[in-house]
Amino acid sequence: TNRLEITGEGGKIVIEGGKLVFTQNAEMEPDFSAHNTVFMGAPKTTKHVYRGWDRYLQFSKYPPQHPGIIKNYTDYLLGRTKVFTAPGREGIIGLTFSNAIHLAAWTGREVSIPFDQDEFLKELELRKQEEANRK
Repeated sequence: TNRLEITGEGGKIVIEGGKLVFTQNAEMEPDFSAHNTVFMGAPKTTKHVYRGWDRYLQFSKYPPQHPGIIKNYTDYLLGRTKVFTAPGREGIIGLTFSNAIHLAAWTGREVSIPFDQDEFLKELELRKQEEANRK
């Protein structure tokens, strides 16, 4: 299946079948675990379902896999189709989402999209320097 699942302390995101489902924990998992006395207990959750998430994420129910995207790209360049499956805008959206996840992990706080690009680049540069110092 074509499914992406991300689980974290605050809940879980599942993208599948053209929709995004965010199951948000009522409290962060470490806090819940610190006081939970029920075997295999779980925090209370709220489920948020999105179909085509605003202007940041848009989903197709049956997105083409890599070979289909490459074929569409060559067909588009050769003039065999006017429909372009994966325009650059989609790549930028995916990269923005990925960068927001990194920035949140690096700073330990919630990050909204759009986020401060200068702050992201500063944090990225710190990670690059740390990596260079390890070599």
